[in-house]
Amino acid sequence: MKHFRIKSYTVNKNTFGFTILEILIVIAVMGAITAVVFIAIPGLQRNNRNAQREDDISNIAAAITGIVNNNKGKTVTSTEINAIKTRAQPFKQFTVSINMTVTVLSVASQTLAAVTDFNTVAIVTAANCEPDGSAKYPTTGNKRTTVLLYAFEGANGPISKCLQV
Repeated sequence: MKHFRIKSYTVNKNTFGFTILEILIVIAVMGAITAVVFIAIPGLQRNNRNAQREDDISNIAAAITGIVNNNKGKTVTSTEINAIKTRAQPFKQFTVSINMTVTVLSVASQTLAAVTDFNTVAIVTAANCEPDGSAKYPTTGNKRTTVLLYAFEGANGPISKCLQV
């Protein structure tokens, strides 16, 4: 009769894979990273749209400044603003990326409410900016200024802005 000798092997517990605890920790870390990303994405998109609006407002302000300079400092007329809106000569290069509605306001001697629609810019001639983002027609002082009223997206709603050109 032959005897067989069985070799014994020792197994190292650390070589076979991850423990349940390690897997749960990795899943928790991945969940936290995902939550941070999903919280940050709307803010990044809002900032991108606001940057585009700022670009558009700068283009409109540059066009108005060009008109005023060409007219020897006279204020902008509604006909000239319509030329900006329709991109007629000499404003064919003028671009607005966001679908913005450009309106012209010309009601004298009152405070104009701030714009709260994100896709609207109001052009007001002979007005001055107020600290709250609205505009007011001056009773004294410079009446040759042009004001752009618009709104930015804030975390808690619209933020009224006013740019004096």
